[in-house]
Amino acid sequence: MASIFRFKQFEVDQSNCAMKINTDGVLLASLVDTKGAKRVLDVGTGTGVIALMLAQRLIDSHIEAVEIDALAAEMASRNFSNSIFQSRLVLHAKSFQQLQTGEHYDLIVSNPPFIQIRCIIQMRGRNWPDTVIWIFSVNCCTSRRCI
Repeated sequence: MASIFRFKQFEVDQSNCAMKINTDGVLLASLVDTKGAKRVLDVGTGTGVIALMLAQRLIDSHIEAVEIDALAAEMASRNFSNSIFQSRLVLHAKSFQQLQTGEHYDLIVSNPPFIQIRCIIQMRGRNWPDTVIWIFSVNCCTSRRCI
């Protein structure tokens, strides 16, 4: 069964994504300072909701998104293709570290998920880049040892 989230000019199918659309992502895309942003990069796009919201806000922009999870990347790609912004959206189905571009970005956004410390240890055995683990650690740890 599809899980569709509707916005003014587009909709997002999030049925195959572990990370569903949340208030944090919607607020980030709504409130981020986009002044002068013509080239945007969304790191860890998930469903593509932030990239799509920024495409709606920035009518003359080119937006690239990176997603390492294959299922989420497939869903984001489908969401991009089904949107009226499809000509301005590009998805890179790979890790941020694998992204090879000589492009300059005016704006880089990311909405990393909140993960508890005990989950980070369990995830180290998976194919997660160290920088993503570090971001998670900063977001969920107030101890000086983690920062």
